[in-house]
Amino acid sequence: MSDKFRNKFRIETTRLTDYDYSSYGAYFITICIDKFKQYFGKIENERVILSEIGSFAERCWNEILDHFSFVQSDEFVIMPNHVHGTIIIDSACCRDFACYISTETKNEGMSKISPKKGTISSVIRSYKSAVTKSCNANQIPFKWQPGFYEHVIRNNEDLKLTREYIVNNPVKWHLDKYNRTT
Repeated sequence: MSDKFRNKFRIETTRLTDYDYSSYGAYFITICIDKFKQYFGKIENERVILSEIGSFAERCWNEILDHFSFVQSDEFVIMPNHVHGTIIIDSACCRDFACYISTETKNEGMSKISPKKGTISSVIRSYKSAVTKSCNANQIPFKWQPGFYEHVIRNNEDLKLTREYIVNNPVKWHLDKYNRTT
C-alpha cells in the first residue's frame, strides 16, 4: 500500500502532542465497540442492564486497580456500545509487574506505536485486551474500535462535570446517535 493511500485514510489522534500521559492527573476515557454494536447490554427505565459481555467489561474495569497500582478508578459506566470512565494516575512511577513487560519488539515500527509503560494508553490497551480475551474464551465474537478517546481533566469543575456526564449517560441514552433501539 502506498504512503499516499495510507495517509489519506489515517485516523488522526486526539492526543496532545507534548503531553506526558503517564503524569499525575485525571483522564476521562471513552472506548467504543466496533461499529457501535450494542454488545454490552441495554437501557431500561434509564438504567443499564448488562449482558454477559457487559458483565465481562464491568469486571475487567474493576480489576484495573489489581493490575496497575499507580491508578485509581473514579466514576465509570458500561453503556450498550461503549464505556465511559475516569482514571486517575496517582503516581508518576510505575511499579507493577505488568508494567515491566516490554512493549518494545525487534520490529522498530511496532515499538514506536506500542503504548509506553505507566501511561493511560497502556492501561486502556490492557483493559481492552482483557475484555476481548474473556469474550474469546466464551466463544463470543467481539471487537473494539481501534484506539480510544481521552480528555485530560484540568480542574475540579471539569472533574465534577465529567462525573455528572458519566452518571447521566444512561438517562440520555435515547439521545445517543448510535442508539439503534430508538
